[in-house]
Amino acid sequence: MAKHMLQLYLIFTHLVPHLGLKIQTLQGIWLNFGYLNILLHLYFEKLTFVNIEFTAFFVSCVLWKMIEPELAFADLNDDMACASAYLQYVVKYILENCKEDMDFFDTWVEKGIIDRLNNVAEKNSVQMSYSDAIKLLIGSNKKFEFPVKWGLDLQSEHERYITEVAFGGSPVIIRDYPKEIKAFYMRQNDDGKTVAAMDLLVPRVGELIGGSQREERLDYLEARLDESNLNKDSYWWYLDLRRYGSVPHAGFGLGFERLVQFATGIDNIRDAIPFPRVPGSAEF
Repeated sequence: MAKHMLQLYLIFTHLVPHLGLKIQTLQGIWLNFGYLNILLHLYFEKLTFVNIEFTAFFVSCVLWKMIEPELAFADLNDDMACASAYLQYVVKYILENCKEDMDFFDTWVEKGIIDRLNNVAEKNSVQMSYSDAIKLLIGSNKKFEFPVKWGLDLQSEHERYITEVAFGGSPVIIRDYPKEIKAFYMRQNDDGKTVAAMDLLVPRVGELIGGSQREERLDYLEARLDESNLNKDSYWWYLDLRRYGSVPHAGFGLGFERLVQFATGIDNIRDAIPFPRVPGSAEF
């Protein structure tokens, strides 16, 4: 099994067009915005670190890989189209070029995984607003472990119900989330309550891709920093990107290990990580 997973891992890496840059901070995505004005379209494969304090919740790892395209002159619709096309391209490539590996996973890991991937490759993504997703979940009368309410983030069980049950295995894009549960740099919608953000959901995994159109309006960005109780002086360089000229742009992040998990059918994402990663082990 390790042989087959390694082959897929190398294929995924080969499929990612990138600049060879390794940005080793969670704030790395903001640096993309600056480079974007020069290069127009960026693709980053990066390591993402998270500084986590131990809580009652179990932490599986503190380091993972992200694939992060950033698109110039793009809005949320362009962002969603790019995310959907990227996922379908990767899945089709796997099905066409990794038949031996997929037969192995279909036999020994998840029976029916080839049919599941074919569904994603052939079906267009369903789009719905966050508000409609909340109505769908409440109307399902299904008892969830976590509460369903407008203003609360969707949990994995909610996301999987939407893509697996409500839409029969089709990929689903949820858009226009409440601004309170999203990052300050996401573009505010005209309603003043939501932002131009999206999550792409797939069966078995839930959220695979998360992205947004970025806030290019300086006054809106400063207001969001104030609302979020963030020190504007610490973000002077980011604000200057808007103050001295920018372009509308959008981007997303795809969790690499989640993609491996999705394509192989393994149950635990920790088994999709090629090297041991535990809290306190990141030396650099």
